[in-house]
Amino acid sequence: MAGNDWMGLLDGFKRRRPITRLVIPGTHDSGAYEYAYTPMVRAQSLSIRQQLDAGVRALDLRVGVAYFANTYWLYHGPVNLDVSVQSAITDVVNFLTANPTETVIIMLKQETGNNDISAAINLIVNQTLGAMLLRRNDRRLSWPSQEECAGRALVFSRLRTPHADHYDTRGWNADSADMTVNVGGDLRLRIQDLYGSPRVRDKNDAIRNSLHNAEESEDPKSLFLNFTSFVWKPYEPLKTGPDTNNHIRMTHLTGKGVVCVDAADATILNYLVGLN
Repeated sequence: MAGNDWMGLLDGFKRRRPITRLVIPGTHDSGAYEYAYTPMVRAQSLSIRQQLDAGVRALDLRVGVAYFANTYWLYHGPVNLDVSVQSAITDVVNFLTANPTETVIIMLKQETGNNDISAAINLIVNQTLGAMLLRRNDRRLSWPSQEECAGRALVFSRLRTPHADHYDTRGWNADSADMTVNVGGDLRLRIQDLYGSPRVRDKNDAIRNSLHNAEESEDPKSLFLNFTSFVWKPYEPLKTGPDTNNHIRMTHLTGKGVVCVDAADATILNYLVGLN
């Protein structure tokens, strides 16, 4: 069952294998959980801490600056989500402090603005995480095991200037069903992020193929990242997400990888964790 400590409850063999051999539930636009007047913004119903407590272990944090106050917030497109970057990272620290067997992946992307805000975001993230940051090591021959990164956070950065201690995912820049991005040393992400209003059938096929490819892969250097979200105008992701989540469950999809969903709830999170 998903929950605040599901990683710690895995058997020792699974915890000692690279994280590439796990199913790790995540969320798309993790900060977009409050009601918004702007259409197509809200993607979640749970706060970031509630997501973590429910079993989510990968957070998609889109960041920007409020120029009138020079403060840093989470955004979905141009919409300020009224969740500060500081509070989001603090939620991760508090969660890992209370649950030291768990691991959280933080995915950063600058969502708005012409000026590079990487230095300010990197400072917030690194100072807040402190020793909980699992620093990128280009000498690694495989992704770490869950046991190695228990109580720690890995940072995947699409900021314009990623910090040297974060995995550089700036190559993730396309609407694609299968994209390979080198993130440092010999390590790679294989990303399914087909979001630009695809046919539902094509998106479902892309989700299934990513899960299957991750299951079949024996490459410890490749971590699969599978986004189930996509644009379905004029609906908000929170409304369309349950259909995709139900498809995953009802068609009994199986596989491996980091799987980021809209409308995360106990039903889909329990299903994904159960695949381990």
